[in-house]
Amino acid sequence: MPARVIAVTGGKGGVGKSTTTVNLGVSLRMDGHSVALIDADVEMPNLVELLGIEPTVTIHDVLSGTAETEQALIEIGEGFAAIPGDPSISGYASIEPAHLETVVGTLEEAYDFVLLDTGAGLSYDDIMPLGLADEIVLVSSPDAAAVENAKRTQAFVERLNRPIGGVVITKADGSVDGSIAEEFDTELLAVVPDDQAVRLSTAAGKPLEVYSPNSPAAQAYRQLEANLTDGVLPPQQADQSATQQSETVVEAAGRDQDAEDEASDEDDQEPEEVEPNEAPRPGLLARFVRRVTP
Repeated sequence: MPARVIAVTGGKGGVGKSTTTVNLGVSLRMDGHSVALIDADVEMPNLVELLGIEPTVTIHDVLSGTAETEQALIEIGEGFAAIPGDPSISGYASIEPAHLETVVGTLEEAYDFVLLDTGAGLSYDDIMPLGLADEIVLVSSPDAAAVENAKRTQAFVERLNRPIGGVVITKADGSVDGSIAEEFDTELLAVVPDDQAVRLSTAAGKPLEVYSPNSPAAQAYRQLEANLTDGVLPPQQADQSATQQSETVVEAAGRDQDAEDEASDEDDQEPEEVEPNEAPRPGLLARFVRRVTP
């Protein structure tokens, strides 16, 4: 059966579309679904940083016709893969966005879910992925500009005759309620709090389920996954107090800094040769695989 293709979008940069894509993908995999992520934001790709990977082949190579889909696909764990983008400007110069249809067609035969992380805007590059999706998840922060831009994106999506799966409100400060979702006239899928774990996990290049699984934001993304799949919310890990959560995040950040300091001592060593899209950070990915593979 072909995959369910979901595009994660919003009209404003910085609202957490890529963070939502990655953490939704991880939650889907934890719930037993196979998942492929595609960085379809060809202008400002972010999956490289969020997943802590350093690809040698990217979606830009595929869209420019110099590589096949399989060459750009990084198998992060069993049933969980990603095609990252090239953050350099040179990678953007020769792409043909229409080729994304072939990429999606290839992956939807092999995975249960294909998640498209899209750009912020209404250019052709941003719109193309939306037309390939079975449904759209809107992402917005509570501020008025973000909501207005997301509503503009929604109006355009409706002109494409693509169904809206619902809206995710990110960076919520505790005062968010259903009134924002009412502005979109769609389901409120999740409210992700303004949680420091999101910022720290992004800086560390790790999904929340790896970096801070007990954080409020991680729990919100599990709720998003449950709502999208009409499933039961996966069992929550033991509750921690706000103080314990803070200590967990800080301690993890300290371990990451220690690892970076150790790595800096090895800068003068000859780098190991890496095969195309062989992940060069096995420690992180091994921990990730252990957590997300049932």
